[in-house]
Amino acid sequence: MYMLHEEIKGRLETALSALELEAQSIDQHISVCGQLLDLLQPREPGRIEIRWWISPRGVARGRAPYLVELRSTRRERGLGHWYQKKIPRKNAVRRVKERGDFVHTREQVRKVMEVLTELLDRREALLRQVGGFTTSVSRLVKTNGEKASVWSSELEGMVSRFGVFAVEDERVPGAFRLDLDRLRMAALQGEEPGAAS
Repeated sequence: MYMLHEEIKGRLETALSALELEAQSIDQHISVCGQLLDLLQPREPGRIEIRWWISPRGVARGRAPYLVELRSTRRERGLGHWYQKKIPRKNAVRRVKERGDFVHTREQVRKVMEVLTELLDRREALLRQVGGFTTSVSRLVKTNGEKASVWSSELEGMVSRFGVFAVEDERVPGAFRLDLDRLRMAALQGEEPGAAS
């Protein structure tokens, strides 16, 4: 007999495997971009790096990548304090430094940043799709759960009313069918189907 839950399980397992592979691929490529940024840029203020943090909100539970620009406060005698400033990925490619020691690898860094921003966009879109899917499924399950109790009582009532008119079907071993003659007789006598005869 066809079972919907088996089909759903199979489809979800296939989709989950595809999502896992896609997520792993995106995160691996983001890590490679981080390594390239580390390699291609001098350790000076203005270099762009990737940081991973634990997201406190929304669908993106777990570690989420973001971009920072390293900066330095200038003090007398060349001593300063390093700090990071988070930068939006929307204009991240334009933030690539082009002067000083950054000039030698600026084109390669730009290319890495282009790929990286596209990967971050794809990662966000993937999480958004998963979030939308889980929300839709939750709503569907809640709605069906509320209706299931009504369906159960209605169907059980029908089984108890019409079960007395069931006879074994000679054509199919182990199957039952309604004895329509008995059902018609009951209707002619004004009996409610399933009432005591």
